[in-house]
Amino acid sequence: MENFFYLAKDKNSKTSRGQIEASSREEAIRLLQAQGLYIIALKKIEKAQEREKYLSAQRFSHSRVKLEDLVLFTRQLATLLASGVPLLRSLETVSSQCASRKLSKVLLNMVEDIRKGLSLTESIGKYPAIFSSLWIGLVETGEASGNLSQVLDKLAQYLELRQEFLRKLISAIIYPLILLGASGGALLFFSLVILPKFKEIFSQFEVKLPFLTQLIFDIVTFVRTNFFWILGMLAILGICLRLFVKSSGGREFLDRLKLKLPLLKDFFYTYFLERFTSTAYILFESGVPVVYALDVIQRSIGNIVFEETLERIKKEVKGGSSLSSELAKAGFFPPMVVEMTTVGEEVGNFPEMFSRLASHYQTALTTKVERFTSFFEPAMILFMGAAIGIIVVSLFLPLFQLASAVK
Repeated sequence: MENFFYLAKDKNSKTSRGQIEASSREEAIRLLQAQGLYIIALKKIEKAQEREKYLSAQRFSHSRVKLEDLVLFTRQLATLLASGVPLLRSLETVSSQCASRKLSKVLLNMVEDIRKGLSLTESIGKYPAIFSSLWIGLVETGEASGNLSQVLDKLAQYLELRQEFLRKLISAIIYPLILLGASGGALLFFSLVILPKFKEIFSQFEVKLPFLTQLIFDIVTFVRTNFFWILGMLAILGICLRLFVKSSGGREFLDRLKLKLPLLKDFFYTYFLERFTSTAYILFESGVPVVYALDVIQRSIGNIVFEETLERIKKEVKGGSSLSSELAKAGFFPPMVVEMTTVGEEVGNFPEMFSRLASHYQTALTTKVERFTSFFEPAMILFMGAAIGIIVVSLFLPLFQLASAVK
């Protein structure tokens, strides 16, 4: 086998450079074209030292693994395998094009694992922080059925849809977050910079301050005097909360609280239903059996209440019960989920039913976020107006006293 440096462009005219292994120059060209790349330059690597030098000089745009990195990795790997490229060579090719330093290193480690005789499922199972149980379940199904490229293609489609869905959610909440930050910053600046100047003016005239004015000045003085102590306490509180949430008891408390909070429980309930239906769809579409699919969903749903419910359902389905009857008995899933699951069992088409359910809950979740943001904006304006109004009134009250004294 020989190694080649290449410089190419994709269909969007984006430049791509990397290293590829092939038996000949012609095969290297074919492999690159199979990825949809238009070759600009292709150079054979004559010495192993040059290859090492290139790999050490490989440029990465970031270190952590983002969802977009996994989407690109899955799509490229599925394309290469569908084109007949061996798994080892496909992983090497994809690793040389990673924008993530961490993912590139993981893929190279996976290459070594597979060379030692491990399966792809066993290899990705060593990195649960990057590859979830959904990945492991689908890859295992693909390797067992001999349709790894098709399963990866479905996984790539699922990740692309999820990326687009998360992009819409982030776009919906970014403006309220900016508004909240700007409002808080303006209020903090007004309190810590403007108010102390007025306090100096009032002290020069020896004006007896009204209760409201004195209260606000006392609060501002306390914050300014103990600013770093307050920051330190907030940091300690944040660390303690993080440690509590990471503990088993803390996670259980938070997961149950999410489904009980008056204003947020509907949002979280819809969010986890969306995860349940969309994950079930991709698993059933890939041919994963019902019991194994429930096991994968249970490990990837991210909420202990759902996990306990799915554990009970899984045991009953494993014992011979139908999925729809157990969903109905659980009393946790909406009638629409139960009915469409029943239809899926009757017509033998789970993937289509769960695809429609996933689409429904994605739309419902997006609508809830949009409604929340539309409510949040006027609420923030009212809050800021009230806060600034109280401060202004507290400043004008002593001024009225000064005016009365002058008369």
